Amino acid sequence: MKQMTRHDHWDLQHTIIATIAGIAEQDFVHTIHTLINFIYQAQSPMFTESSIHNMEGSLSEFHKYKGAILQAGEIDHFQIPKLKLLQSFSHAICNVGSLIQYMVDVSKCLLIMHCKDPFSHTNHQHAEFMQQIVLLLDHEESIQQFNLYALLHKKRLSLMNTLPVEYNGLLSDNAMVAFHMTIKSNFADKLSNYVATMYHLSNFTTLLWAYIVTICGNSSHFNGCLLKGWLNQQVQALPPSSNHAYGKCDAVLIQSTPHSEQPGVAQVQAIFALSPRGSPLPVKLSVPLLYVQHFAFMATPADQPNVGMYTVRHLFLSNPDGSPSQVGSIISMLDVLHAIELIPKYRASARCDVESETSLELYDEFFLNNFSDKEWYYTTQHSDDM
Repeated sequence: MKQMTRHDHWDLQHTIIATIAGIAEQDFVHTIHTLINFIYQAQSPMFTESSIHNMEGSLSEFHKYKGAILQAGEIDHFQIPKLKLLQSFSHAICNVGSLIQYMVDVSKCLLIMHCKDPFSHTNHQHAEFMQQIVLLLDHEESIQQFNLYALLHKKRLSLMNTLPVEYNGLLSDNAMVAFHMTIKSNFADKLSNYVATMYHLSNFTTLLWAYIVTICGNSSHFNGCLLKGWLNQQVQALPPSSNHAYGKCDAVLIQSTPHSEQPGVAQVQAIFALSPRGSPLPVKLSVPLLYVQHFAFMATPADQPNVGMYTVRHLFLSNPDGSPSQVGSIISMLDVLHAIELIPKYRASARCDVESETSLELYDEFFLNNFSDKEWYYTTQHSDDM
């Protein structure tokens, strides 16, 4: 532990709750959960009365359950100076705002770029340094603005009402989702059977036809359109191969599922789009599409307060021959709300043959990890429902 880097500590911090749930005592898990909750809340980019109250509540809950750690024999006392320091956080925030020591990610980078590096090229006179840096930043901004103006003037372009072209950028109608796409695809001008075979998706062609029908009706002539696809955009969808036996496919939160209008969880299996060649495509068919396989919600954070996470499970249906298959569908990329992390419910022990790339296929139930990154944590904290 003494040789672990800050990055190792971060990895441990954002996965430990889901990892120990099921093998450690519930109160022990609850204690660790409340402490990490407090850490995330203390690192918030902004504070309100309610957020400070929630932070104090997490700390109080930690002290309520911390005896479970002593009972487990991990330590024999809590005379830890850094732990006592947590008591002063809310008071300090009310007096001076955000905790500066936890908010240096951006400012530290800017300090190096705009202060430390330029200082090495100056006369090292500290009294004049601030004025020199301000002048330098002012000159850099003026140069950038002039270069932009010169480029626009040369190309006779205007920034007024400018929209990105083709797949450079995508914005949903309600402005909840924005994606940046690469124009060049990994494959192009392929039939739907090619995609079905490449990704081992037996019902791909049927589901694609059903999706086109819902948009254009039964008489649509777009069913025979050629397809192009990407292996990696904001989310990964690599097909099965010798390097990835089950593929390498990310999980996402989507706006709705086949059985509910509420947001749902799905795993992206393929990223593709209809070819723009031939007849102009309807707007809803001109954006990239995803083949996803769905999960069902099994439990909420309120159902398991010691973990404080949603639990999801692979969603299956029965084939005519009685065999099970995962529920899949075609959705627009703009239906994706957020990339998420699913951690298997290991219970008492983890399978020895499981790796990070195979866990979504070798387990059935998963925790929706709300500690995967700060943005996602704050999103879940301020959401009324999923």
